[in-house]
Amino acid sequence: MKLFEATKAIRFLQGWFSNFRSSSDDLLKFVVIACQPNAPPQLVEQMHGLAQSLQSPEALPEMHALGRVLAAILTGERHPDLSALPPELASKIREHWAALSAQS
Repeated sequence: MKLFEATKAIRFLQGWFSNFRSSSDDLLKFVVIACQPNAPPQLVEQMHGLAQSLQSPEALPEMHALGRVLAAILTGERHPDLSALPPELASKIREHWAALSAQS
C-alpha cells in the first residue's frame, strides 16, 4: 500500500474507531464473511488489508490492537487475545466469533 493510501486509510479508520459503537457490527460481519470457506476473494483481501492498515505505527493504540485481533482471526486464530481492546469492542468480537464458530 502506498504511503498516501495508508495515511488516508488511517484517517478514515481513526474516524471509524471513534464511532465504533455504531459501525463495529458492520465491520465484524464482513470479517465473519471473510472467514467463510466460500468468501469472495476480494473481501478477504480487503479485510487483510484493513487489518494491516490498522497496525500502522501511526494508528491509535486501540486501532493497532484491533488490527492485530482481526489479522489473527482472518488467519484462523480461534482464540485471539482481546485484552488490549476496549471491553465493549472485545465483547462484540466475542459475539460475532461465537456466531462464526457455530457455523463451522
